[in-house]
Amino acid sequence: MLIIHPYIAGHREDDQAATWRLIAEVARRWPVHDVDLSWDPLHGYGSTLRALWDSDRDWLIIEHDVEATVGDVEAMDRCPEIMCVAPYPHSGHPAEDLTGRQVVACSLGFTRITARARRLCGGWPVPDGVTYHLLDTYLSSALVTRTGTTWHPHRPVAHHHG
Repeated sequence: MLIIHPYIAGHREDDQAATWRLIAEVARRWPVHDVDLSWDPLHGYGSTLRALWDSDRDWLIIEHDVEATVGDVEAMDRCPEIMCVAPYPHSGHPAEDLTGRQVVACSLGFTRITARARRLCGGWPVPDGVTYHLLDTYLSSALVTRTGTTWHPHRPVAHHHG
């Protein structure tokens, strides 16, 4: 499993401290792909995920201002589901899709997307020009629609929205 850690250097360091501690700890067991988005704060996140989309590794995205534990990472790594989310109050909530089927709507803050889910989804599903503001909406919707599954919820995590 590849840990993808998007962040913006120097941006609200106090809200990022817990995440950096977690990243240092999990880097002993899993490869970490740190992504400094300072080079393109609006489009860099999507560009990074697009570049990695066809890889054969499962992903665990840990955004810069998410406060999780090593146990949370281990639970994601062990989970047999193909798409997992640790919801947080602003974005991880039950919702219904257009057919009335219950889904978990999620932001990418602490999500696991397996290589299998990405293969089932097909090519990169996010239109050019989408900024980080809507990246999670486009990606989450496409994954649910194209894979025919829902997000598997894990224990909620703290999110500082930094």
